[in-house]
Amino acid sequence: MTDDFYQGEMREPGLGDMLADPITRAVMRRDGVDEADLRALIAAQRESLLEQGRLLLR
Repeated sequence: MTDDFYQGEMREPGLGDMLADPITRAVMRRDGVDEADLRALIAAQRESLLEQGRLLLR
């Protein structure tokens, strides 16, 4: 996780923080999940939700 993750007000971890977690990496490796494929899937879903008006940006 990034050094500033616990600094300031509490927030949810970003995708990069989650993907850097050793346990997450181990589960992905066990399940055969590729980071690039996962990032592409998340980006596609985000775009779809934005187009449908079901995701609001802050």
